[in-house]
Amino acid sequence: MLEDDQDSLNVLHWVLERHYTVVKTDNADHAIDVCQNPKDQISLIVADILLRSPVSGTQVCLEARSCYPGIPILLTSGTPLEGWREVDFENFKVLMSGRVDFLQKPFTVSTLESKIEKLLNGDWSAIEAQALYENAASYRTGLK
Repeated sequence: MLEDDQDSLNVLHWVLERHYTVVKTDNADHAIDVCQNPKDQISLIVADILLRSPVSGTQVCLEARSCYPGIPILLTSGTPLEGWREVDFENFKVLMSGRVDFLQKPFTVSTLESKIEKLLNGDWSAIEAQALYENAASYRTGLK
């Protein structure tokens, strides 16, 4: 779990640790190190997109996919896709080739748990993420 806001990180950790073993970090470089460590068995990544670092959540997830090609990813952000940096928007498009979903902040615990369960069980559909991307792409194109 990658989240750079300490309050959000602590709440997410508290919620998720009730059902899962959680590795939490507020640092993108540490998240990449965890993904590259073969002794750690990672089943899912929950990552905030916009971080207070040069490396974003989508960049961490792309790196994680190189180590764990099929890993499901749940991306979160307080900024809608239309407002993401160009690199994150394009990274999201690449990440959609695998199991990925998106949660707009703020979200409820039940929504978080439902999306995680679906991603882990393979009972997930790319339709929602694809629709979000297409709507945001249309909006972004209209601004240019």
